[in-house]
Amino acid sequence: MKRAEIEFWDELHLNSLTKTEPYNFYTDLARQPDRISRVLDVGCGNGRNTLPFLAGAEEVVAVDPSEVGLAILRRHAGDQKNLRIIKSTAESFNWQDEYFDLVICHGVLHLIPQNEQKDVISKLQKMTRQRGLNVIVAISGTHGKTTKVKHPLYLSDLSSLRDTYLSWKCKLIEEYTTLSSAEFPYPRQFYRAIWER
Repeated sequence: MKRAEIEFWDELHLNSLTKTEPYNFYTDLARQPDRISRVLDVGCGNGRNTLPFLAGAEEVVAVDPSEVGLAILRRHAGDQKNLRIIKSTAESFNWQDEYFDLVICHGVLHLIPQNEQKDVISKLQKMTRQRGLNVIVAISGTHGKTTKVKHPLYLSDLSSLRDTYLSWKCKLIEEYTTLSSAEFPYPRQFYRAIWER
């Protein structure tokens, strides 16, 4: 991710234009501490989907290139001993194999050039324990012009993603459309996919 792209997200975080409430889906997953003890949130931003896991998980690793977003996460998390915050892009981040029970990659894949997406997914898969989950949420299409966006948008191909997860058990695939927002001033088509190793 280029400096201008990181500055775009820093500006959104500074102006409180990024959402702060976690998706209910992650709140529900966080209520399963027996199954999910180690969590990785790649592209955590301000930590909105990271925070629910702090109450029950043994270890939560939050990764993002935006120092502003990470500062917001630190402020909301307080002095949580089970939280490790790392400034890094998804492309640069590395960790030991078979470590996490849950890997979240929410709203990140479409910000990575398509020729690098498969490599990022492959790394995340290797970091996942047996019976662990990968949750991928990404933009798969847009409606209208994208010229107002200050960073490139690389649509993520769901069929390519399925091929990457052939040996994993598919738990859920759903597609939905959202309206325009501060981050993206046009409607977008998303998919959410959950795979179990």
